[in-house]
Amino acid sequence: MRMRSRRSRLRPFGLALALALAACGRAATGRQVWFGPDMGSPDMIELFTQPQRWRAARQATYVFKFYEQQLLADTAADCRDCGRNIYPEMARAEAFTRLNAWGVRIGIEVGVIKSWGCAASATLPLAMEAVRRVETRRAVVTELAMDEPLLGAESCQLSLDEAARHAAVFARDARAGRPHLRVGDTEPYPYFSAPTLLTWVSTLRQNGFTPAFFHLDVDRAYAGRIGADVASDLALLRASLEGQGIPFGVIFWSDVGASDEAYFTDVMAWVETVRMAIGEPTHSIFQSWAVAPDGRLTVPANLPEADPASHTHTRLLDEGLAALRGGTRR
Repeated sequence: MRMRSRRSRLRPFGLALALALAACGRAATGRQVWFGPDMGSPDMIELFTQPQRWRAARQATYVFKFYEQQLLADTAADCRDCGRNIYPEMARAEAFTRLNAWGVRIGIEVGVIKSWGCAASATLPLAMEAVRRVETRRAVVTELAMDEPLLGAESCQLSLDEAARHAAVFARDARAGRPHLRVGDTEPYPYFSAPTLLTWVSTLRQNGFTPAFFHLDVDRAYAGRIGADVASDLALLRASLEGQGIPFGVIFWSDVGASDEAYFTDVMAWVETVRMAIGEPTHSIFQSWAVAPDGRLTVPANLPEADPASHTHTRLLDEGLAALRGGTRR
């Protein structure tokens, strides 16, 4: 691995910020692809040390999403689910500076309202420590994706109005001194109906926070059991949110972790469902939290993207994106 000089590593952060934002200068309002490998995927570090093995997927990726737990872990014991995908290993691989140099923005999925932290005063310090750790490597975090605060509010016995106030405080304080930071929301459907989600966003706005984006985590199995009209709700959410200037995204994921191939096949079926309903979403998020048969968060592997015999996450991104855009699988 080619190491940067000490002088380069010690550039003032203000200069690093300017350079990173210039490199990441693609319009934030256009179509975006987000990539979030499974937390413990065994070859995540190789994404940074072997970039030639995912050239097409890397060039298509607008935001690379890390899990907050990965960035806060200093040892394997700090995050049992992370494997070797913890902060010191990523720092050694120059993951953050490489992403910025490639023109890929850095996002972090963060807890906002959780059973262990029912207020921004409890969760914000952890999120900002994750941001700070990336910044100490002379890189820039530009996106924070709130991890289902409306769902977390239930375990905290908070009303929708109370949860919205906490989320708004979190977003406001996260951006203090970091005007480049875009804070958006991720919520589950159909656990919450489309009208409930729209009410949630309206309440966030009443509290002074308009999400920079809204990403939908769809439980397809549950939707099937309750007979949810997924296609109509996708169209409703997109039209309503984007009418308010909030980019709408869909997470392409699966809970089928039996094998990489099974995961790949299931996500591609979801891609087709979304394509038929709304075409390519403004944000397409290829993210995994699938559990392998051994209980680890390692499905699917990430590399390589170009081997038709390997059902990897980068190949899934390539082929899923092609399908959304009306193409075919390679």
